[in-house]
Amino acid sequence: STKDVMDIYAIRSMLEGLCARWATENITEEQLDELEEIVLLSEFHTKKEGGSNAEQVTVLDGRFHTVLYEASGSRILSRTMIDFHKFVQRARKSSVISEERARKSIREHKQILRAIKDKDTDLAEQLANEHIMHVIQNLKRKHRRTKKWQKSKWQHLSLKWMEMK
Repeated sequence: STKDVMDIYAIRSMLEGLCARWATENITEEQLDELEEIVLLSEFHTKKEGGSNAEQVTVLDGRFHTVLYEASGSRILSRTMIDFHKFVQRARKSSVISEERARKSIREHKQILRAIKDKDTDLAEQLANEHIMHVIQNLKRKHRRTKKWQKSKWQHLSLKWMEMK
C-alpha cells in the first residue's frame, strides 16, 4: 500500500544516513571504485542521445544503494535496507523515472560519494538522509498529481454519465 511505502521511506530516511556514516568508516577501495563507476554510468545513461535509459538508471540507482549498504560493514543493517529496497522497488522506479529526478539523484549520489571519500562521516550521513527525503517529496508530488488526475477523470466520467441520463 502507499502507506507502507511511505513508512519504509520514513524509516530509510533515518537509516540511510547511518549506512553512509558507517560506510565512510568501513568502505574498501573496491567499493569506492564501484560507487564511482555507478555514478559515471548513471551520468552516461541520462545524457544519452535520444533520451535517457530510465530502466538502466533505475538499476544503477539501486546498485549504488546496495553497495553503500554493504560498505556499512553491518550485515544486519545491510540486510534490512536491501529488504526495504525490494519491497519498494516499484515506487522507486516511478521516482527515478523522471529525467529531472534522475539527474538530481545522481548529483546527490556524487555528493554522498565525495563526503565518503573525504571521510566526512557527518556530511555523508546528512546527505544520505536528505537524499531519501527528496525521494519521499518526489513520491508525494507524484501521488498528489495521480490522485488529482484520477479525481478529475472520475469527475469527467460522472459528468458524462449525468449528461447521458
